[in-house]
Amino acid sequence: MPQSIEFIIKIILISIVTVILLLRRRYWSTLKQGNILLFGMAIICLASYFNFGFFHTDGSFIHNWEQYHYVLGSKYFKELGYDGLYAAGLLALKENSKEYTQPTLVRDLRTNQVVEAAAIESHQKEVRNRFSDKRWKDFAADATGVFIPQDVWLDHGYNPTPAWTFIGQLFSRWLPWNTKTAYFFGFIDIILLMILFIFFLRTFGIENTLCMVILFSINYCSRFYWTGGAFLRQDWFLAAGLGFCALHKNRLGCAGAAFGYATAVRIFPVFFVVALILYFAYGFWKKRTFRKPLLFVSVFASTLVIMLVLGSFTGRGVKAWSESFDNLKAHHSIPLANDFGIDTLVYTSASAFLGDLTDPEHINNDTLIRKDIVKLKEERKILHLIITIVLSLLLIKFLIQKTTPLKAALTGMGLMFCIISPTCYYWSMLAFLPLSGIESPRDTTEITLITLFANLLIYLWLPVYFVLLHFHFFTRMSVAVFYPQIIILGVLLGFLLTREYGAKSLLSAKKMQPDEIDDIHTSHTNRFLFNVSKYTLSEDLRYLWAAWNSDSSSCV
Repeated sequence: MPQSIEFIIKIILISIVTVILLLRRRYWSTLKQGNILLFGMAIICLASYFNFGFFHTDGSFIHNWEQYHYVLGSKYFKELGYDGLYAAGLLALKENSKEYTQPTLVRDLRTNQVVEAAAIESHQKEVRNRFSDKRWKDFAADATGVFIPQDVWLDHGYNPTPAWTFIGQLFSRWLPWNTKTAYFFGFIDIILLMILFIFFLRTFGIENTLCMVILFSINYCSRFYWTGGAFLRQDWFLAAGLGFCALHKNRLGCAGAAFGYATAVRIFPVFFVVALILYFAYGFWKKRTFRKPLLFVSVFASTLVIMLVLGSFTGRGVKAWSESFDNLKAHHSIPLANDFGIDTLVYTSASAFLGDLTDPEHINNDTLIRKDIVKLKEERKILHLIITIVLSLLLIKFLIQKTTPLKAALTGMGLMFCIISPTCYYWSMLAFLPLSGIESPRDTTEITLITLFANLLIYLWLPVYFVLLHFHFFTRMSVAVFYPQIIILGVLLGFLLTREYGAKSLLSAKKMQPDEIDDIHTSHTNRFLFNVSKYTLSEDLRYLWAAWNSDSSSCV
């Protein structure tokens, strides 16, 4: 399906879901019609995730590009390591494909720099010598069995941890990679998502699950375009989701195991754990209770140790972990064009944003963008440090005053945004945001609406960016896409802070009951959403001022 058609469909679906949520919140909160309509829209949105059966822009279900990296990278990890995938792949094509045409440019995975293809010829020989004749024959058959576009050689290679490699090898080592087995590899993620939806339904109920399904299906970050039809790309998402389920059920041991797995295979989920540890540490300081937090930390650490050991049985021994560390350090030393975090915003120049540094013939050639980022890092590092510290401290203040481990863990998303820059498709975790309001259906609905609105802005803004700025993929794409997300998520954070602090301040000052506070919030929100003509700015400013200036001691 063409992206233009997909965007139009997503805009229509977001608009319809927004209307249903507003009407349901206003009129159908206790009636079956609201849930029936929401269920129907969740099914339609889920179908839109698969582009109604048209899948990728070429109509194929299989993501050849992704599977090339993850299936071959894991299956032949013993010989390829982190530096040999492109060198071996090009050599196999040269030896076995009559249609082979040597690319002009290729990324040298030893340095992560784009170079002339001839510059890696000696490296090709070195990688070939790592294979036995039988293994090389198998690799050549796999590497030439599925069509791969030329620009694949300008991607960033194979980057999963050895822990993920061990899990991947459980599937990839037994099968060849061809047009038939590719469907098996691609369906694994579909099964994982189905498992997650089932666990969410049993843990959080139908309404929260439908909101999560809708957000995952419509969210720009989770589009099928990115990782649909790939190989085992949603295992961390399943693990993180199971961790949130366990936290809601107060099963901290299970949560520790789930987050331990997610951290071992993708690293960045450790920020969910960091947020939890800060929350637990604050609770220990206030109440001197540590039994359950200790259970969480011990299980999390034990899971990490188990995954570290398993990662050493991937063919390269213990050194696989040091190689992985060096590879990730090189990979993230300079933000990629589709990474997203505070540093992405700070280290983007007008030239990069407008596409002046993009190679029109090789859109994956980010050499000029990388040089521009290196220059900006020297000029703006103090600004980046100040912004990171201020936002991180605000988030830490917010999370330590949360009332549940689940809410504290979700705050880890904000810490990720401040401190690191996950690749855009990992922000599919935004589908978990409605869990921040799990204690109130009203809050869940409003957080869902805010997140939907953020995505609506993205789908409306991108076509403008395409047409007016002659958009190419590596024109600092994440900046163009996620400016609306930043604005809306900032509003969301303010909304959560206002709700949390404002309610507790009123409880403390006026000795009001929680249900009275809920009535006040509902009245305030209904006035804003449904009676705009009666909306009084000064009254809302007083409301916000009282919330933000609440006594912090009443929030503990």
